[in-house]
Amino acid sequence: MQRELCFRPAEEKDVPLLTDLYDRAFLEDFRRYGQCPGYGRSQEQMRDSLRRVPKQILLFGGVPVGALSYERRDDGSVYLGCLCIVPEMQGRGLGTRAFAHMLEECPEVHRFELVTPADKAQNIAFYTRKCGCRITGYGQGDNVTVALLTLTR
Repeated sequence: MQRELCFRPAEEKDVPLLTDLYDRAFLEDFRRYGQCPGYGRSQEQMRDSLRRVPKQILLFGGVPVGALSYERRDDGSVYLGCLCIVPEMQGRGLGTRAFAHMLEECPEVHRFELVTPADKAQNIAFYTRKCGCRITGYGQGDNVTVALLTLTR
């Protein structure tokens, strides 16, 4: 029996939980690159981020397992800022279901964009093979070459 993946809006009281989920999900990237925008945020930084961009907590079997954060842009597109699953829950289709959830919440949107490290094969494979995105460019992040991925529907 497949347990249900649920989503609930994050609230200010969830800042410690969000900080923990991001740190667990992005620790490997921090170790690999020496920095990661999703890792090591203070609770005040997370609180500020939550005020600017809504976040959703992913619950699997009632247990928090990740976060989803995206923002609608003035040009009618959506920028996916964060889709993270804690490492021990990866590989179960939760990220794919979270991406589909974002698409369902934005039926009028025709263009979705995100960036991920260009050399992180697991992320590139996930977004291209599981989510239908394609690489549309490359850029330079903080000491990391990033790939711009786009889904147009």
